Amino acid sequence: MGYEVTSAEDIVNIINSGKVKMKHFYLIMGIALGGIILDGYIFATLGIGVNGIAQTFGLKALSTATISAIMGVGALIGAIIGGYFTDRIGRNKMFLINMLLFIVGSFGAAFSVNVYMFFLFRAMMGAGVGLDFPVALSFIAEHSKLSSKGRNVSIWQSVNGFGFIIAYFLMIFVITYLSPGNDIWRYAAGIGGAIAVVVLVLRYIYMRESPIWLATQGYLKDAVKILRDNYGIDAVLKEGSKNARSRIKPFSAIKLLFSKKYRTRSILLTIISPVQAIEYYAVIIYLPIITASLFVTGEIKSFEYSAIFQFFGVLGPLFAMTIVQKLGMKRLGIVSSILIIIVLLVLGLTANIPVSLAFVLIALFIFVHTMGIGPLPMSESSISYPARIRGTGSGWAQMMIRVGTIFGLFLFPYAHAYFGLKNTFLFLLFVPIVVMLAFLIFSWEPIGVDIDNEWTKEDEEAIVS
Repeated sequence: MGYEVTSAEDIVNIINSGKVKMKHFYLIMGIALGGIILDGYIFATLGIGVNGIAQTFGLKALSTATISAIMGVGALIGAIIGGYFTDRIGRNKMFLINMLLFIVGSFGAAFSVNVYMFFLFRAMMGAGVGLDFPVALSFIAEHSKLSSKGRNVSIWQSVNGFGFIIAYFLMIFVITYLSPGNDIWRYAAGIGGAIAVVVLVLRYIYMRESPIWLATQGYLKDAVKILRDNYGIDAVLKEGSKNARSRIKPFSAIKLLFSKKYRTRSILLTIISPVQAIEYYAVIIYLPIITASLFVTGEIKSFEYSAIFQFFGVLGPLFAMTIVQKLGMKRLGIVSSILIIIVLLVLGLTANIPVSLAFVLIALFIFVHTMGIGPLPMSESSISYPARIRGTGSGWAQMMIRVGTIFGLFLFPYAHAYFGLKNTFLFLLFVPIVVMLAFLIFSWEPIGVDIDNEWTKEDEEAIVS
């Protein structure tokens, strides 16, 4: 049966009804998530190589913390510009640009001869990561049927955790067989660049522009061609059908995010995105340090424990995928916040905590965080806005996350050194409390909402030049 296309709404309805064949969808989804794996990989190596970087370049404590946080600064800059250009020039072009940034940044960092080179190239790596998130999740949302959008976009956190596991095991291999000494960070950056090359090649060969983005930009003929040639959908453009092509004015889409229509969801994302990132990057990035403090001594052992814990960071989002469509993102966020409060209280208040209990609690913390409040900002932002401003909305959430990333990367080393691990856990209690209150006050549930068909003529007039 053929599908006659007369407008962008027809393209949206074809995708929402699930006409993209699963073999095509899984290929798109897998390649789109390649950059998310890299994000997990490279942020895991921040905690691994930080001491070696400090010794190589003779850095003091403040400079070392700055070097760790510069990835977050780069990702913040990438998110600021990435969301806008994702909506303006398209998803596929940005997919290739951000991988090129990551490749140049990774290999440049690996061969840096002074701290200034390293600073610049690591910031470039961060920019690539910051650009990638809005594009990847927009791509997945725009190829998913309506009944599974929430489930599909929620998988990113699991893939991110898998990137951490890859990093830990590769670094164990490097230490065991290559004896890198203080230069382990060079190997970590170089391997990340090699992975990025593979992702770039796959994206160049297999990925095509999002039909929904093309249609909303006025390229109906191109959108129909991709549906037919790449996804096997028997779509036909009705003769004479066309949309007016228009460009988005700079900053107009961000202004629209906080208009009366979209304000509640945007305020919610602005609150929960940075605070959950503080918790995530204060704990997850420094897992090797935490495991060494609680359980073991020795670099390889701490990596092995960290990999085991990150396995729970893969399971958490997979579990969330099975319940999010029925439970909803709001209730999932509230439930996970309550569970995190309980875990942090036990970790912070239990004197002489047994090793076995500490292991269970850290594993539970990672599972619950990655099940709920961890992935929700990016997952929710990718399905809370219509296609014309989806990249901007996801970019805004990513920008807020990177603000929290910078604070988290700075926070943990100082808090751990001056207040101890238990008090650091207690300090982090503010995160789930703030997230829970935000979900209760700014009530918004995107699951089941046909977001793309919310777009109106008034919305279009507000953003075009």
